[in-house]
Amino acid sequence: MNEFAVLSLLGVSALVAVFGYRKELRKSRDCCEALWEQQRRLSESEEAFRAFFEQHCVGFAITDENGRWLKVNDRLCEILGYEREELERLAWHELTPAECLREEMPHFESFLSPRSSNERCLEKQYIRKDGALVDVVVSTKILEPSTKHGVRLASTVHDVSDRKRLLNALAARASELVRHREAIITSMAVLSEFRDGETGEHIRRTKEYVLLLLERAYSDCPARFRGEWGYPREDFELIGSSAVLHDIGKVGVPDRILLKPGPLTPEEFDTIRTHPIIGSYALRKAETTLENAEFLKYAHEIVTYHHEKWDGTGYPYGLAGEAIPLSARIMAVADVYDALVTERLYKKAFPHEKAVDIIASESGSHFDPELVKVFLECAGEFRAISER
Repeated sequence: MNEFAVLSLLGVSALVAVFGYRKELRKSRDCCEALWEQQRRLSESEEAFRAFFEQHCVGFAITDENGRWLKVNDRLCEILGYEREELERLAWHELTPAECLREEMPHFESFLSPRSSNERCLEKQYIRKDGALVDVVVSTKILEPSTKHGVRLASTVHDVSDRKRLLNALAARASELVRHREAIITSMAVLSEFRDGETGEHIRRTKEYVLLLLERAYSDCPARFRGEWGYPREDFELIGSSAVLHDIGKVGVPDRILLKPGPLTPEEFDTIRTHPIIGSYALRKAETTLENAEFLKYAHEIVTYHHEKWDGTGYPYGLAGEAIPLSARIMAVADVYDALVTERLYKKAFPHEKAVDIIASESGSHFDPELVKVFLECAGEFRAISER
């Protein structure tokens, strides 16, 4: 091979080496750029996580499977009253009241089991550094386990103390209003009963009879007395309270008729028969002032229709069957039973057995036959109420 050929080969080899080096250099540069891009994204992710972790609207913590706080944010420190360094030396169960901890620990252990959901949420209390209790809602998620560090859990902690205080205040206010309503209803009912020669015991018994029939009808005959045919279970106490007003219209009946010891004339009886209308009018006037008062709705049904009869021969409107509101049909049974077994100006008290026989004999005429069946099932409890 001549010198020219050798030099040519050497030149080609040099060019190949140069181009290969430049190619490797580009690869290296591309790798560096990719690494820098990954680093930039990682930094951005870390910044985003740090910003989320340190947000001030909610407490945030990372804990291990033993409940020890490994990392906490400023908001959690604020909620619990500790410095960050203090809190990161503690475990959540050390700040949980003993009575709560006994109930919570079995659930926490179950939560860590492999078959459990990896998320849970509960409402609980923590003990602040100053000893005060704080109400919180804790949401916890199990992070991907690390073979090096074990299980890690991420929790958000919401301070709901203000909300709880507000709800407790509202509940106390609602309870106070209920007591006021009960006092007013009872006072009105007692006034009407005193005019009729009765006492507050009739009011107590009437309420208990109505509640007993409501409960039994609801449980024993669900197809008939639930859903669209019945009342919400939570309204039973309201209906029982409203029942004591059933004879409030008697305040409009003259004493010479209301307190007459002997039989009434047809004209006097016609006057007595107006008391449901008088009571209904009084409640309608109240409804114009107290709009959407549920107890007035039930009271109006009972006051207006409790003397109607199943066969349509009652008063004041001659309604029949299920056209009579259920509350009034229940009140009819309760009112008649109490009238039979107690002494009145015009009659002696009947024995319990005779009162039961009379009500049973008027099933389908005076009374709803299904309610009579319910009454017969709990007649013994009626007797116990009447004898208290």
